[in-house]
Amino acid sequence: MRFFLTGAVLFFYSMTCSAAPGIGFEDPETTALLSLSGQIEFDMAEMLKARTSKGGSSNTFESKTVDHIWYGHAGGMLNLRSRPMEWFEVRTGFEVRQYMTTLPLIREARYDPYFGQSYWNSFHMREAQGIVTFVNDEPVLFELAFGYMPYKYNPEVRDLGEFLFRSGTYPLYLLGEFDRPFARLTGLRTGLEVKNSVIDAKIDVFGLIERDIRPFNDISIAMIAGIDFLKMVNAGAGIDFSHLIPMDGRLTTIEEDKNQYVTDSSAVLDSLTGDTLYWENDYDYYTFSGTKLMVRATLDPFGRLRGNDGTFIQEFLGESGGKIYGEFAVIGLKDYPGTTSDGYNPRGYLDIRERSPWMVGFTIPLWKIFDICALEVERFPSYFPDSYFRPVINGYPLPTAPQGGSVYDSTTYVPRWNWSLYLKKRLVRNFSLICQIGRNHQRWEYHPAQQSNYDFETAMVKPDEWGWRLVGRLSF
Repeated sequence: MRFFLTGAVLFFYSMTCSAAPGIGFEDPETTALLSLSGQIEFDMAEMLKARTSKGGSSNTFESKTVDHIWYGHAGGMLNLRSRPMEWFEVRTGFEVRQYMTTLPLIREARYDPYFGQSYWNSFHMREAQGIVTFVNDEPVLFELAFGYMPYKYNPEVRDLGEFLFRSGTYPLYLLGEFDRPFARLTGLRTGLEVKNSVIDAKIDVFGLIERDIRPFNDISIAMIAGIDFLKMVNAGAGIDFSHLIPMDGRLTTIEEDKNQYVTDSSAVLDSLTGDTLYWENDYDYYTFSGTKLMVRATLDPFGRLRGNDGTFIQEFLGESGGKIYGEFAVIGLKDYPGTTSDGYNPRGYLDIRERSPWMVGFTIPLWKIFDICALEVERFPSYFPDSYFRPVINGYPLPTAPQGGSVYDSTTYVPRWNWSLYLKKRLVRNFSLICQIGRNHQRWEYHPAQQSNYDFETAMVKPDEWGWRLVGRLSF
């Protein structure tokens, strides 16, 4: 079965390549009624050393370190673009993936014929958006997009970063996916771009609907601006008012004892003696709503020299070598005090530095040995685990404490450092090899029937935990 998909997509590719010339491929400017593109890929990967818990986040008291855990995927993607009118474009994308995984579960689960499955398939939509172009007359482009859209604002990032839309606010957690360094957003985007020979300035404004992690259907308002100057300096900034408009306020700000903190205390006195009888507290509640900020920059000292075929700079640096880039974010501007209840939120959200991740990267020039060679380092500052256990399982905007969903005492690994070495080489026109080595936000993959075993925390936490992945990709 796992080879059927590959054969079917290859057959489809061969048929469409020989179709009538009215169909275009990988040409975003095409005015054909329908254009198709896609890719077929197979990858193998290994976590050389990682952490896991017996039964996942729901049962963390028998944790262990595992090594040499193999996993991989085979899959195909198909993207369709249609421009029925010059001012309107429709983009859709689908992905089928087969998971081939060895899971470090308990013996009973691993060998059970139902829960121990290591092969399963998934089908999901990757993109479904419509784009209306109001102005497309040099130097101005003004458009509106709506639907389910992939979005990337940091052009050089290959793995880490892209914090604004790939993070939780309260609590802080970071998300990522191999070789897909972007977010998939649902909602509206209005974009304005002005460019000439000196600058290329863009601004996007979003109205977004939360569809991935609880609380669902809340509306966020965001804005991202960026400017490229002489192809040498590319900088940007963004703000995201996350969960600004709750669909159901009872789920965004849960008014329950577990989710409360003390805002003020007053003594209740004995009317006769004046002695303090007890203290009366005023309470407020943690919320998923919060404000995120992001700034980023890329420095390309050789930007004006690229593109001159045959020159030393072009041969040595290629299209991307020699760039330095970075990103800094504040995920949650407002502080909240801690609680006195054990296990809920004893530290609170009092130190903004613990909610301020950053990353830096460098594209290494290797004389075109690789098309892309990018080294990235990221700092995860929180004392709490990089986990979204509590939001998903309990529905609370609370961090995951070691006794409630995390294997390690998090204070031992603060700050935590992630790193990634990304290599890409196109061997022939449509076929590339991609390799990544490092420690990022990879989480264990589980069959849908094993949801009770899912571990919401990153799999590689300690300094000596890391892994690798190798991908063969055929694009068309």
